[in-house]
Order: sequence, then C-alpha cells, then structure tokens
Amino acid sequence: MGIYLFNKNILLELLDNNLDDFGNDIIPMAIKKHKVCGHIFHGFWEDVGTIKSFWKTHIGLTKFSPVFNFNRISLITYYKHLHAAKIYNSTINETLLCEGSLINNAQISSSIIGIRSIIQSRVKIKNSILMGADYYENNKTKKYNESINKPNIGIGENTVIENAIIDKNARIGKNCIITNETKVEYFDGENYFIRDGIVIIPKDAQIPDNFVI
Repeated sequence: MGIYLFNKNILLELLDNNLDDFGNDIIPMAIKKHKVCGHIFHGFWEDVGTIKSFWKTHIGLTKFSPVFNFNRISLITYYKHLHAAKIYNSTINETLLCEGSLINNAQISSSIIGIRSIIQSRVKIKNSILMGADYYENNKTKKYNESINKPNIGIGENTVIENAIIDKNARIGKNCIITNETKVEYFDGENYFIRDGIVIIPKDAQIPDNFVI
C-alpha cells in the first residue's frame, strides 16, 4: 500500500530530518502528525534499506524473467554520450551491462556492470554490483599509476569477485580475491567493509595486488 501526502510543504517538513528509513520512520511520523491517505499499489516495490536487500534486489534484476522488467516501461534517463560496451573473448550470462565498458577475456554472471567499467583479463565476477567509473584514465595517468604501484581504475587481471558491491572509481589490483569465503557478517576494514555478508568496496577505494577478502 502507498501513502499520499497532498501538501508539498508537509512532505518537505517530513523529509527535513536525520531519520534513516522511510517505511519505519517517515511514514509512521506522517500518520501521527498529519492527515494521510492510503492506496493500493500494483507496481514493483522493494525495501532496499539494508545492504543485503539492496544487493539482492539488484541482482534479481539480472535474471531472464525478473520481477520487474525494464523492457516493458518507458525509461527516461540522462544520456551520457558514451560508446557501446566493448567485449572481447568473454563469457557473460544474466548480466546488465552499461555503456562505455571494456571487458577483456572475463567470466561474468548474475551481475550489474556499471558505466565505464574496465575489466581486465582472466577476471571472474559473480553475483556482484559494479557501479563503474565517473571518468577514464589516460595513458599518462596509467603510467604514473604504475610508477607508484597504484592500481588503475577498474578490475585488475586474474581477480575474482563474488557477492560484492564495488562503488565508483574503485581501484582493484591484480590477483585479488574478494569473495568473503569465511562468511563474515560484519567488518570494518581500512579500505573495505562487510555488511550482511556482502563485501563493499567504497568509492575511490584502492585494493592492492594479491589482496584477499
């Protein structure tokens, strides 16, 4: 069921706070303080208030017959003027692949690959969300990165990623294993986090070569 608030000023008032959850906090507060109306909602809705629900909902969209199908609606979005994704010698299954990406000799399944994602040779990605990148690095920048042992933006060679969320502009080196094999539920690392068993690499984070999570 949905909630209607007909007064814009009241809506702005309800949103002017530091509360965390719309369903648990904002709507109950609206019901207590104002006159609201409910209606039956027949569309698609999922509560993505936790890392696990966010991850699960998005991975669900990669399936052949998802609960919500983007192909059946008119989608209005910002046009980014990027080239089509380039894929070389790779296996990709049940994956949403965004424009501007470059994938070379990789295996990807049940994942979302965001814009400008650079995925190098022999990379394996499963059940993961890659946000992509805000920009490309030029050859001069990559040469400088190499001189200071800094990974380029994207996923380095021979890296394995599973059940993870990789935020924008993350730099993941070569031969990394990001799978949470020990099934840790909650952890705060220097350059990564684990919530609900899902590994999170935050925006602009660097994961050095041979790193294991």
